[in-house]
Amino acid sequence: MVSARETVTTLEDLRSLAAEEAAAGVPVRVEGTVVGLEPSAPFHFFLHDGSNGCFIKTQPAGRPGALTPGDRVLVEGVADALAYYPSVKDGRVTLLGKGPLPVPVTPAAGQMFSPQLDSQWVEVPAVVTGYELRDDRLTLAVEVHGLPVKAELPMTAAAEAQAVKLMHRPVRLR
Repeated sequence: MVSARETVTTLEDLRSLAAEEAAAGVPVRVEGTVVGLEPSAPFHFFLHDGSNGCFIKTQPAGRPGALTPGDRVLVEGVADALAYYPSVKDGRVTLLGKGPLPVPVTPAAGQMFSPQLDSQWVEVPAVVTGYELRDDRLTLAVEVHGLPVKAELPMTAAAEAQAVKLMHRPVRLR
């Protein structure tokens, strides 16, 4: 655990901050791999440092152009009390290169809605049961371990055609 005056350098330490500490804007400087983008704001993304995941909010001036999963980055920003675990806001991103995606966690059915999985990199078996196109995102309705879940994906020109092909088919969802 870090004190409120120290710079956080791992996502484990960031996730261990109390909400009050995170809200105080503790400085964060962490390296990791981009594992996913926020569909409606691709300059916001999910980062994994090899052990833990985190949501990163950047400003357009704080990013090096479009990011893609597998990009290795250095993020400098401040902690923010968001959701179950702290995230990073006002992130400035330096692209370090490409790397492999981390090995995802494969949660059991009883772990699916555990707060510990918030912003983590997971892979689960799923069946696509429906989809919805809205604004700049495709939302898949899926069943994971028999439980209904929604998965948001970025909109692409081929998104609807791909969603139709996946209907009632088993998939691996990350």
